[in-house]
Amino acid sequence: AAATPSHQRSRAQRATASPTVAVSIRLRPEIAALDCVREDEESVREDSRERPAVLLGQVHGECSYRGSRFKFADVWGPECTSASCFEPHRDAVLGVLRGFDATLMCYGQTGSGKTYTMVGVEGEPGLMPLAFDALFERIAQGSGGVGETGPVSYALQLSAIEIIEDRCVDLLHNRTAVLLRAAPNGGIHYHGLRELPVTSKAELLGGLEATMHARTVAPN
Repeated sequence: AAATPSHQRSRAQRATASPTVAVSIRLRPEIAALDCVREDEESVREDSRERPAVLLGQVHGECSYRGSRFKFADVWGPECTSASCFEPHRDAVLGVLRGFDATLMCYGQTGSGKTYTMVGVEGEPGLMPLAFDALFERIAQGSGGVGETGPVSYALQLSAIEIIEDRCVDLLHNRTAVLLRAAPNGGIHYHGLRELPVTSKAELLGGLEATMHARTVAPN
């Protein structure tokens, strides 16, 4: 049976749904000043045993650390580009235009490359700018067309929330406080979080830049 978009699911369906979560690891080049790897220590390594063919810098399989092997959906080596990391998730991102939820996120310690992967640098866009490109390309293809239920049109809104310790703030509106409350449909309502309508990639990138300036940055 075809999957049901998230906004059409009942509360019971939301509660019993099994989300699909894929966890991958991206290995950055070693940085002596950050890693301080001694001669008798080993950093995280791609597992070379029975290594399959590399596709766009992507290695399915395992990586090793201090003699232990760990399995991930994908293992991305230091030579891998952000564009290669994004490709396996393109369909999930485009699914939001059909009503499905999707989240791309990075987690890791300070200096592990989260901002580089999500935002990127000049000449090497991260996952968020790449997602913007994919969305607007698909919108350009489908806007003005006819879908299963009639004419197709899209409206995009941007919001940015920072959750740090037990405080939540709106990064696009002067760090105003945001309260998290349980919503009647079983989800979470971000009370006080405002959405900013956007009509172009340039506006999205402008909002992203404002978010980066407003977020909390401190040594950990």
